[in-house]
Amino acid sequence: RVLATTGEASDIDDNLWLSSRTCYKPIVECCGGTELASSYIQGRLLQPQAFGAFSGPSMSTGFVILDEQGNPYVSIVRRIF
Repeated sequence: RVLATTGEASDIDDNLWLSSRTCYKPIVECCGGTELASSYIQGRLLQPQAFGAFSGPSMSTGFVILDEQGNPYVSIVRRIF
């Protein structure tokens, strides 16, 4: 079994408390929001995970940072899958 939270990464003390109530099962943190219909960053069970932190992108996530005119910043554009 796994616990999941949404929104911001939880406070480390809160995360430890929650985990202690479930025999220290993993807690997967997800961040993104309903406006995306999913998440863009989250914890992963197949990677080392720190309490109160995200460990990687969600599946099929792509990031593009745009300037004021809607053009991508070429120097920092990175596609993550």
